[in-house]
Amino acid sequence: MSAFNLLHLVTKRQPVALRACGLPSGSCRDKKSCKVAFPQAELRKRLSPQQYHVTQEKGTESAFTGEYTFNKDDGIYQCVVCKTPLFK
Repeated sequence: MSAFNLLHLVTKRQPVALRACGLPSGSCRDKKSCKVAFPQAELRKRLSPQQYHVTQEKGTESAFTGEYTFNKDDGIYQCVVCKTPLFK
């Protein structure tokens, strides 16, 4: 399931359910996928207002204003919600 499709399934009253492989906790390493749920109250505390808006309320940031727009650094980039690696 892509991140785009996931955002269409999220409502404000439900916990976020993610399917991800290889979470840092190791709980999914030998499975093809697993479900991870985060209560909305926890996400509001943990994420910045903009991160919450973009990931949970189908929001977006203004074009060419993101922190990583012109970033060329090597590294592993992770999902801000579940910490799953997205890009290397």
